[in-house]
Amino acid sequence: DYGPQRYNQPQIFVVSYVYPLPFWQTGSEWYKKALGKWSVSGITRISSGLPINVTQPANTSQSGDGVTAVLERPNLVGDPFAGTGGKQYLNAAAFAIPAAGTFGNLQAYGIKGPRYDNWDASISKTFPIWEQVGIDFRAEMFNVPNHLSAFTVSNTLRASNFGQVTATTDPRTMEFALKIHF
Repeated sequence: DYGPQRYNQPQIFVVSYVYPLPFWQTGSEWYKKALGKWSVSGITRISSGLPINVTQPANTSQSGDGVTAVLERPNLVGDPFAGTGGKQYLNAAAFAIPAAGTFGNLQAYGIKGPRYDNWDASISKTFPIWEQVGIDFRAEMFNVPNHLSAFTVSNTLRASNFGQVTATTDPRTMEFALKIHF
């Protein structure tokens, strides 16, 4: 079997950042103390999708010993992404079961899965109480734009849900933290 590995992602872009907001860094007025010295940070990851290993349900090649299951792949006969959208990621008409006694022409993990796109961000501030005592406040948001990235696609040809997205990333999640340090 020749093909990319199941964890192959040739393009991965990751950036992390911390940006102290530039306004009201100094001053003794109450609003400068409350609204100044905040910091915005985050991590963004955008990558190509993981490969999908499209398989077929039958042992058409007549290989193996009849007891051990042999993983076989179909023939690729068209554009696997034609006419797809929404929950349907792969075009079932682009795949065909090979003739009896033969193997399919689709290589192992030969179809690219959906792109992964994740944006996490936070805003934080330290409120000094006295000398070495302070309170850190942090608000974090995971999946900021609240869009779902598909990461599991049904890959068994002729299954009722073939080519459909079966799992996605979590929706937007927020958490707040308060820490006293001394």
